[in-house]
Amino acid sequence: AKKTIQDLLFLAILVKENLLKFDSPMINWYSEISSETTVQHVLSHTTGYKRTGWNQKIEEYQSRESLLKQLALSQQNKPGHEYDYHNVAYSRIEEVMIASLQQTFKDSLETKLFHPLAMREVMVGDLDFNQQPNVAWPHKQNKKGIMQPCKNYSRAYHRSVSSAGGLSANITDMAIFLQLQLGARPDILEVQDLLPF
Repeated sequence: AKKTIQDLLFLAILVKENLLKFDSPMINWYSEISSETTVQHVLSHTTGYKRTGWNQKIEEYQSRESLLKQLALSQQNKPGHEYDYHNVAYSRIEEVMIASLQQTFKDSLETKLFHPLAMREVMVGDLDFNQQPNVAWPHKQNKKGIMQPCKNYSRAYHRSVSSAGGLSANITDMAIFLQLQLGARPDILEVQDLLPF
């Protein structure tokens, strides 16, 4: 949920502003997808696509364009019947955001979410992340039980599927973001706006 909640909240804002509907068919943006697939199916990981080596392809730093072309050729079962957490299928939500506001994925998030909330240190994608002089890496325990930074922490998700794991923020911005989720910013989004989920 941590990876995808920013997109859900962003899209809930668009729904509130009547710029989009959760039941909008994804075929509006992707001609090869099943006509039964909706925005809500993508957000809830019920598109009908299976995870068959997709994360490995992301870790190989395959381009977003290549990943989406391969997904378009993949079998899609009936949407809405099975949950399967799928980063590449989920990342299709980026085109919905881009089309809704006629802005890049990053600019759309900044316009409707980060700037109104005064979240000043959010990084979107690998370019922003790589330019930051002060970042904290995930840690894991070594054999002696001592926590150490992960030396080979992947940045692949930042590059090709930002919506599914390529956003980073500091603790101050995360606290602001949590306030929105808990209903403390009804001027932007109310809890009932998230009822479909």
